Amino acid sequence: MRTIEVDDEVFVSLELASKLTKLSIPQLVRQSIESLDSKVPAGGRGSTAPQKPQTQLDIRDKALSDYVKSPGFLANRSVVDQFLGILSFLHKQNPDKFATLQSLEGRKRRYIASSEQELENSGTSVNPKRIPNTNFWVVTNNDTNNKKMLLRQALTLLAYSLEAIRLAPESLR
Repeated sequence: MRTIEVDDEVFVSLELASKLTKLSIPQLVRQSIESLDSKVPAGGRGSTAPQKPQTQLDIRDKALSDYVKSPGFLANRSVVDQFLGILSFLHKQNPDKFATLQSLEGRKRRYIASSEQELENSGTSVNPKRIPNTNFWVVTNNDTNNKKMLLRQALTLLAYSLEAIRLAPESLR
């Protein structure tokens, strides 16, 4: 077995994904590579060979990537507005699975709930805000790094690719 170096942020994301999916880090890396292989034409780069059809997951990842690069998203001036925008977009893409995000909890508080009161009762100074176009609320009184970590956890629970799990949280600025 060989060893590779990865930066700390990538390793933390892999550890989190491993805990949430119950897959080992090598299994996650293998899945990610297999996913990349399915996107490369059979003859390699520059080939005119037909590509495999995009799966629903590929389309969902691309839609998220396009959203965080869109002028509408980039026009959000605050990290909180960007955070709420991504969560709203995730709900739009995953309306049936979004409720699973209510399982996200910190040491002392819940992060996503179906009511403002649930979040208020789970901690102090949580500053709950409604996720636009949903019936869900989210804690917004976290620093940017914690918001990024919460997004990584949400994307993992919603079964996004490792690339999406990396890209979307990094769009918060």
